Order: sequence, then C-alpha cells, then structure tokens
Amino acid sequence: MGAVDDLVTWLRAQIDEDEREQAYLVGRVGRALADADLETYPGAYEARKEYYDGLAETALKAAGSDPARVLPEVEAKRKIIEAYERVSGEQRVDERALMTALKAGALRDIPQRQEAHRDTLGRRRGLELAVRLLALPYADRPGYLEAWRP
Repeated sequence: MGAVDDLVTWLRAQIDEDEREQAYLVGRVGRALADADLETYPGAYEARKEYYDGLAETALKAAGSDPARVLPEVEAKRKIIEAYERVSGEQRVDERALMTALKAGALRDIPQRQEAHRDTLGRRRGLELAVRLLALPYADRPGYLEAWRP
C-alpha cells in the first residue's frame, strides 16, 4: 500500500466521521428540544420530534454546521476520492500496456501508449493533489501524516 493509498483510507474515515457527527447532531438537538417541550406539553412525541429535528437543522446551520451543506460536501469528497482511485487503476493498465508494447517491440503502438500513459498520469497527479488538499482541514486529527501535506 502506498502513501496516497494510506491517505485515501485515512481520509475516508474522517469523511465518514463527519457524516456520522452531522446525523448525530441533528438527532440529538432535535431530541433534546422535543424532550424539553414534552415536559411542558406531553403527548405526540414523534410529531414533535420531527418538528424539532427541523428546528435542530436550523440551529446547527446558524452555528455553522449546516446539514444541507455538510452532507453534500461529504458526497463530493467521496466522489473526488473515487475519481482518484479510478484514474489510478487506469494508470496501472496504461503502464502495463506500454510495457507490453515495449517488450513485444511493437514500435508503432508505443507513441499511442506513451500518450495515453502521459494523459492518465496527468489526471492522476491532479486528483492526487485534490485528495491531499481535501485532507488539510483534518490535519489536526490523529493519524494525519505531514508527508501527505501538498
């Protein structure tokens, strides 16, 4: 496993934690509001809980933890990681094809294989930088390695 593979594994765990934390906060704040209200107005807990979950989202948004922003960010980060992994796989295929052409002496295939390899390598490097940048906000968390810093 390479350094970037380790980064991807670690970053996925951080993103998963963001998602869990957001779901917990919405549920916890909504439940606390509903529980407090039920002490004053007993009955219809589920209807009140649903109402207070909406209030919780509003309160979290005001506090800078907007579920409507955080959850799409989580999904976008996952898509960038998936794109990096897909291009890394393509690069390995391109490298094997280039090496096969070189070993077979297929001279007319080599320029085409080299161009494909350069293109894939460029995309992989760009996505690798994006993954490294995505990890920066988590640099204060345990497990972050300075070698991952762009």
